[in-house]
Amino acid sequence: MSADTSAANNSSIQSEHHTSERVLSYIQIFIRRLIARKPMGILQAEIDTRNELRRDLGRIQLLAIGLGAIIGAGIFVLSGQAAAKYSGPSVIISFVITGVIVFLSSLSFSELGAMMPSSGSVYTYTYAALGGRQSKV
Repeated sequence: MSADTSAANNSSIQSEHHTSERVLSYIQIFIRRLIARKPMGILQAEIDTRNELRRDLGRIQLLAIGLGAIIGAGIFVLSGQAAAKYSGPSVIISFVITGVIVFLSSLSFSELGAMMPSSGSVYTYTYAALGGRQSKV
């Protein structure tokens, strides 16, 4: 009877060991995929093989763009009303600081766009720098 229990314990230990090895291999695969990225040469080759972007927007896409522009413009109206009621002349300084930050950001995006002329924009830049999973965030 003790031989049966020791054999059962041995097979249980082997099963647990096999399961832990599988879990570790899944974790390794996940980490490899998490940090996987394409070199710039391959990305540039993919960009060079594309001729041009598809030019088709349907009614739903145009409606979404229009609604986004209308709803998105509300933040500018509300910030102007709040600035008129609750703040002083420091609003002008904050807009100037924000303008400088936006200008510097646009310069960096223009450099990236010249380096990688593709339709992916921020996704393509982060994919080249960080890899696949991080670029989707």
